[in-house]
Amino acid sequence: MKTLQFTATEVSLQLEQGYHVLAFYNDDEYLFLQRLEEIGHKEDDGVYVEYKDPLHAGFDVVGQVKLSPQQFILRLKSPLYKLAEVNEFIVDMTITEQDCQRYGALLQTLFADRLVDVQLNT
Repeated sequence: MKTLQFTATEVSLQLEQGYHVLAFYNDDEYLFLQRLEEIGHKEDDGVYVEYKDPLHAGFDVVGQVKLSPQQFILRLKSPLYKLAEVNEFIVDMTITEQDCQRYGALLQTLFADRLVDVQLNT
């Protein structure tokens, strides 16, 4: 299995067209998590993860997330489409403690009804 690692120059949290979106990105790469705002709605398919291209995506593929002000780690329980060899993403970054707490709260909300290990070091 393989780890993909990159440095995010930007991190954003948005509520866009009824979806929560947490994105880590730079000029060349991105990793984002998205979920319907109304968790449990009949159209809620769980957390959507996408890396660098819509071809590299999947629903409910996350096994564990770890967040600190310096790093975000996402471990997959199932591979993203067309990235079968990748089982982990490590995103290096620098965010404030306040932002880390906000992003951590969203991660807990996104995965509240899923068997995902959410570890926060805020």
